[in-house]
Amino acid sequence: MMATPLAYTEAIHQLIKYTLAYELGSPLVSDDAYDQLYQKIQAYEHVNPAHIDPNSPTQKFPHNNLFQPFQHDPNTPMISLANAYSHEDLVAFDIRVKKITDTPVTYCLEPKLDGVAVSLHYDAGRLRVAATRGNGLQGDIITAHVQGIAHLPQILPKPISLECRGELFMTHADFQDLNTRSDTPFSNPRNTVAGTLRQLDPSVCQDRRLSIIIYQGLPKTPHAIPTHHAMIHWLTELGLPTNLSRLSVHTRIDSAYTGVQDFFKHGDLGYDTDGCVIKVNELAAHAELGRTAKSVRWAVAYKPVAKRALTTVTAIEPQVGRTGVLTPVAHVEPVAVQGVVIQRVSLYNYDEIERLNIRPGDRVEVARAGDVIPKIMAVVCPSADPLPPLPTQCPVCSSDVIHDGAALRCPNVGCLAQLKARLTHYASRNALNIDGLGPAIIDQLVNTQLVHRLCDLYTVSVDQCMQLDKLGETSSRQLVAAIAATQTPTLGTFLYAMGLPGVGASVARQLAQHFQTLDALLATHAEALIELDGIGERLATAIVSQLPTLRQVSDELYTVGMRIQSPTASTPTPETPFTNKTVVITGTLTTLSRKDAEAMVLNLGGQIGQQVSKKTDIVVVGESAGSKAKKAADLQAAGVPIVIWDDAMFCQKLTR
Repeated sequence: MMATPLAYTEAIHQLIKYTLAYELGSPLVSDDAYDQLYQKIQAYEHVNPAHIDPNSPTQKFPHNNLFQPFQHDPNTPMISLANAYSHEDLVAFDIRVKKITDTPVTYCLEPKLDGVAVSLHYDAGRLRVAATRGNGLQGDIITAHVQGIAHLPQILPKPISLECRGELFMTHADFQDLNTRSDTPFSNPRNTVAGTLRQLDPSVCQDRRLSIIIYQGLPKTPHAIPTHHAMIHWLTELGLPTNLSRLSVHTRIDSAYTGVQDFFKHGDLGYDTDGCVIKVNELAAHAELGRTAKSVRWAVAYKPVAKRALTTVTAIEPQVGRTGVLTPVAHVEPVAVQGVVIQRVSLYNYDEIERLNIRPGDRVEVARAGDVIPKIMAVVCPSADPLPPLPTQCPVCSSDVIHDGAALRCPNVGCLAQLKARLTHYASRNALNIDGLGPAIIDQLVNTQLVHRLCDLYTVSVDQCMQLDKLGETSSRQLVAAIAATQTPTLGTFLYAMGLPGVGASVARQLAQHFQTLDALLATHAEALIELDGIGERLATAIVSQLPTLRQVSDELYTVGMRIQSPTASTPTPETPFTNKTVVITGTLTTLSRKDAEAMVLNLGGQIGQQVSKKTDIVVVGESAGSKAKKAADLQAAGVPIVIWDDAMFCQKLTR
């Protein structure tokens, strides 16, 4: 959760920017990234209701006034599905289902289309309204856009009133045909469909030959259809396009898992899919199972870990990070994976080269781990060249590298590569968030010798910035102002921005909450750090070893005007249920992400613990909690004053 009103306002502006890009058919981020930012805004407003911005997308759906809004039934919102990535995830889903309902259940398996979700409303057998999913509760009316889809009936053979939910998509053949007719090729079918629905002229849908498949039916009147499979069969009889022939029913979750694996081996349907959906087949159980704030409890989307492609390694070169560690990076022939062109892949460390037995010239299989990070999965066709040797010198400053455990490190703190990496981290969104100070500008500032040390950033003038490539007067003034605006960071933000080894955002916040001032931290010792929850001997030693450098850098920044604020310096925090309490969160929360929940606890004066111990004050137990919940219960039974809250009680305490 964002911690300041400024961050809240910036998040609103960012979300509006994402929305406009989506409406123009060129999404800047994934649906998940959009939803996460939306939820962060919601979380901030939940804790700060008096400061809600009327322009917030939570207060009104951000329309561009080109399409009329449509309210979905609040009893059946168009919310997302929870994800599963392994057999264990499906077993956990099966256990959750059987904990809630005593009714024997079967599972229906079907392909998950990678398109745009829509809702169709038939009144007395006639298509009256079609709407996009939107935010789940409110979407846009696109009736005219879908009326041109040839295989979608406008009138049903029976005067039935019902809502149908489905997915708009493009077949591979229609997408390829569209690109042959277009001056500028489209990147992928899904984005093309999304952009098409934002066109003012509905006939564009017909020209681009959009398709639709219905995956759910919600009759307006009581019905005797017992199962999801039977519902899809009934919709098919009404002439609606469905995937009935691709559906299968399974009496056990293991059988459904086997069906998923079979689909991935033989599942080319002629259009994009991003996994399978496993649904409780018995419709009566759907109401009993209900939903969380994010997803229904009666269905789960099984997605492959990553989609893969073949390419060739052209070179393996070391890259120097902000701490001097040399990371081997494989350069590969450009290849598209899930719509993203991959050209460079981190190999993490030099042990990975030996593990993969990888070298230039190898034909390799690449994927995007978690649908984001490029990763080499395996060598498919090895070359005859030898493995690349370990570097003995830094590729930037030529210093002799040293062995630091499993890592190779450049010991020269003045290495320009390290400086550039430190500046990039310092200016990043989760650190000082200096708008406009990206890698390209940092390269120029360092290469032109305007910046030798971190403190030099604050002495760069507008005139000097104007000498850099692609920076005019306005951009230069904005950049200098953005840098100057970071001269009063909170201690936690400053510590994270320093990029100390092992000190991520969570540890930085914990250190700030405990020590309150930088001077107090600089005067500490390893034994005191070990007393803090989640900081072991190794991390404590690493932090203490960096304190002399931290003192030097902070002194230099002080001379150019930086004044570091303690976490409670700006506004005293009123007493809350979390004040001075150590909180451990375990399991999955239904209303908040783990990151947002921890941020809210910290904002309310608490501390986040990583392990349950006698020093723990509060344990929050979400869904699928494991050993931490059991340990908390055991300690409580033994007389340790640990408070255990479920998800609902935790949310109540957050709002007090």
